Amino acid sequence: MDKYTHKHTQTHSHKFTRTRIHTHTHTHTLSLSYTQGMIVYKALFFETSWRWIYIYTTLIGAVFSAGQVILILRLNLEVGIPDLVFALGDSAITTLMYAIQSMPSCIMFVMLCPDGSEGVTYALLTTISNLAWTVACDIGSAMTLIWPVDNDTLASGDYSGMLKLTILTSCLQVFPLCLVWILPDTKEEQRKLRDAGDTNYEAGLTLLIVIATSLLVTIALSIYFIWY
Repeated sequence: MDKYTHKHTQTHSHKFTRTRIHTHTHTHTLSLSYTQGMIVYKALFFETSWRWIYIYTTLIGAVFSAGQVILILRLNLEVGIPDLVFALGDSAITTLMYAIQSMPSCIMFVMLCPDGSEGVTYALLTTISNLAWTVACDIGSAMTLIWPVDNDTLASGDYSGMLKLTILTSCLQVFPLCLVWILPDTKEEQRKLRDAGDTNYEAGLTLLIVIATSLLVTIALSIYFIWY
């Protein structure tokens, strides 16, 4: 092995090791943030209005998501914050907000489960929730086709597409707040809705259509990204 090859191999090995360290650090940070979010919810927000929790966490999450603009423009370096530290802090807070936001959903799911079929009902509800998350990720992947954000473009130093995409996705995060009034506000309100036993054929049909459409969309997008 000549000197050039040996040096190139060492450089590649160091980059790979550094990438693995950064990946593990990021994963452990997000796991810790999620756990802290559940603890914070139980300690501070357990009796708080569910609607206000969704409003506050969504807005804070959108703000910190938009904070990626600072990272893209490298403004963090001007104040002495390394890229990794800034990215970890941004992701940690976003994950913390998501953890706090997810707790009311878990409580709603549990309270919706009828006696005798808790396992099946909870599994169905969490499956629908996971499907929604999958569709959201697929839509996000599809949005990367709007502007050039591929590896070659980024490697060339062109981050204009990434900047536009970050701004767009951050703005889209607040749109679901238009539907927050549909949610029950407290456990007591959720319990009253459950005990009332009211049913709605149109709402059930709408849910089935949304689920079927979501499945078709995520399958279509997955096939597209695999083949194209």
